[in-house]
Amino acid sequence: FDMVEYHPKLWNPNGDKIAIQSAKKNLTDDSYMFKKIYLVDPKSKDVSLLVNNEGKLGNMRWSPDGKRFAFISGVNINDPVAGSLFVIDIPNNIDFSKLTNQVEGLNGSVTHVEWIDKNTMVYSADESVDVTLTSKDIISGSTKTIIEKETAVFSSFSIGDETISFAGNLKQKKLTKHTQTLQNTQANYFA
Repeated sequence: FDMVEYHPKLWNPNGDKIAIQSAKKNLTDDSYMFKKIYLVDPKSKDVSLLVNNEGKLGNMRWSPDGKRFAFISGVNINDPVAGSLFVIDIPNNIDFSKLTNQVEGLNGSVTHVEWIDKNTMVYSADESVDVTLTSKDIISGSTKTIIEKETAVFSSFSIGDETISFAGNLKQKKLTKHTQTLQNTQANYFA
C-alpha cells in the first residue's frame, strides 16, 4: 500500500472494512485535491479503490446496514469545494463520472451528511449565508426540509436516539422542540 493515509477513517457497521481517504503523495495540494476513497480489509490488509472521484473530498458516512456509502465531493477537479453529495452501493463498480449528484441544482454546498436509516440521509448545506438541513429518501428521491434558511447557523450535526443535534447559533432566542417524521423515523430537533 503505497498511499499516504488521511483522515477520516470509518469502520463499516459490520466492523470488517474501513473506508479511508488517501492520496499518493504527502503534499498539501494532494491532501486537498487528489484524495480518493479506499476500502481496507484489516484482516487481509487488502486495499481497494472504492471511488475514483475527480475533486476534493469532504465528509463521508456508511449507511446503517453497510450496503451504501454517502460522501461529499467536488464534481470534478475544477470544482472549488467539496459540496456535492453522492451515494454508492457497496460493493461499488460504477465510475465516478456515472454517479448521480444527489443535490443537483442545489444553490449551495453540502457540508455534512448522516444516515437516519438504510434509505434516508440527512445533509446540511450552506446556501448563500444560510444553513439548511434536509432529509432525502434515496429510493424515491423525495426531500424534506428540516431546518429552513434563516433559522440556525451550524457546521455539523449528529443523529442519535431519534434526535438531530448540533451546536450553533439560532435566529430566535427561545429554544423550541420540533418533531418531524422522516420516513418511518421520528426526528426531534431543537431550534
